[in-house]
Amino acid sequence: MSLSSRQIFRSSASLAVLVALIALAGCEPEFTDHICESDNDCFADEQCVAERCVMASDLDVGPDADEPDADEPDADEPDA
Repeated sequence: MSLSSRQIFRSSASLAVLVALIALAGCEPEFTDHICESDNDCFADEQCVAERCVMASDLDVGPDADEPDADEPDADEPDA
């Protein structure tokens, strides 16, 4: 039983398409919605800090922002 050139071509083409689909499945877009220039670039519950959108609840901007947290010495940099 021998394969005709048409069958070999179809098998090769099918294999090439399968390999291409597998390669494309490994590529996923990289979203940069976390990069910002101002608070307007972030979602409503986020703020722009150091060109990154962060949850507003993660920021230490209360009246005690310059005081140590959890009885640990405060960092040399500002908390926010």
